[in-house]
Amino acid sequence: MFSLFRKYDIGIFEYLYMFIMVIYLGQMTPQTGRMVGTISGDPIPFLLPIVLTVILVIKHPISFFNRRFIFILIIFAVWSILTIEKYQLLNNEELSYYFFLFYSLIVAFIHVQVFGKKLIPLYEDIIVKLCIISLILWTWAYFDISSIPFFKQFDQTSYGNNFFYLFNWMDPSGDQVYEGIARNAGFSWEPGRFSICVVLALLCNIARNGITFLNFNVLVMLAAIATTLSTTGYVAAGVLYIIAFSHKLNTQKTLLFFFILVPALIGISQLGFMQKKIEEQLSVETNLKQLEKTFNYNSENADEGEYLASLERFTAMYFEWDNVRDKPVLGYGRNPQNSYFYESVSSNFALTGGLVKLLAQYGIPLGVFLYFLLLISSFRLNKDFPEVSKVGLFFTFIVCSISYAMFTIPIFTAFWFYGIFFRDEKEEEKKKKERITSEEIMKILHKSFS
Repeated sequence: MFSLFRKYDIGIFEYLYMFIMVIYLGQMTPQTGRMVGTISGDPIPFLLPIVLTVILVIKHPISFFNRRFIFILIIFAVWSILTIEKYQLLNNEELSYYFFLFYSLIVAFIHVQVFGKKLIPLYEDIIVKLCIISLILWTWAYFDISSIPFFKQFDQTSYGNNFFYLFNWMDPSGDQVYEGIARNAGFSWEPGRFSICVVLALLCNIARNGITFLNFNVLVMLAAIATTLSTTGYVAAGVLYIIAFSHKLNTQKTLLFFFILVPALIGISQLGFMQKKIEEQLSVETNLKQLEKTFNYNSENADEGEYLASLERFTAMYFEWDNVRDKPVLGYGRNPQNSYFYESVSSNFALTGGLVKLLAQYGIPLGVFLYFLLLISSFRLNKDFPEVSKVGLFFTFIVCSISYAMFTIPIFTAFWFYGIFFRDEKEEEKKKKERITSEEIMKILHKSFS
């Protein structure tokens, strides 16, 4: 941590600020979910990141009169007005969804403007610290059954108990257990979500150091991903390294790497819990037949709008395509209750994932534009950190988005718009020198006429 302060000139407040923002990124509890959730409720969890962000801007003044930033705001403002007008979404609940859209864009802009390239090592360092905490506590919980009463005394979460927002202990009697092993959810509400946060930090390490496995941070992050038992985390990490090796190695070495990696991935996929999860995800046709019966049953026995469960990612993707076809131009907006699935299929189930959801929510034109902006950011990251592939960030987000929505979550959004909101440090230095020169000229003129 202290080496980070010295090397990258990051202050204690800035570090603690980003640490808190990362904790909110995990959305372990309803309180830390307030950054992307509802405005109503306890005001303190909602206002805390806002107040800290205001202090950050006061300490590091930035100009909001940025052409790229204003351009993005105008595009989303026009889209918001059109969707609100078309679907008559004039109520507080609906408008709150749009509030969090602009909230995430503004916070993302501030992050990129204030931290610039420092965002990469800063995010990685914080994730590594949280991985270390999770690995220590997860190991203790796994090997010592007497730890159960200790963790049980903390507030409950969806699948376990909240240890000071630093570690979400998964209850062994709950759903997040495979082959008798309780999964490591880290600081997040769910193990898979934790894994994608770590994969992004792994990308940051590759950006700074290139491909290396004899690195403490890398070993810690890989161990954390391994203990999540997350299909998404494993696949995303594998894709990340495939792209990284393809970027750095010549054709012969790349082929050799694939001969080693492919059997390794096949071996991992044959593990009991992995094989079961893969079969569950890919059996879309079987799932649809079962779901049709489930939907019909719950339409008669459950209250309308009562949440019962979330669909598996590929099944959810199938229904999101129905949403895209239903409203291809503007999308169904920020509120899933306006989607074809909610209105015509089932109001009791939620659709997971974010890959197709982005097109379904924002429409094909804006959705494709957002993926184009992500690609630009991926190119920009390569320009600032040549060790990482030009498409490294892009495909990392694409793979992770199959399972989780990433857009409009402030830190993820900062990476998404890294290439749009970037701070050109060379240009700023040039302007600073020009400004100093102008001030010196004024002093000379003043002396000449005095």
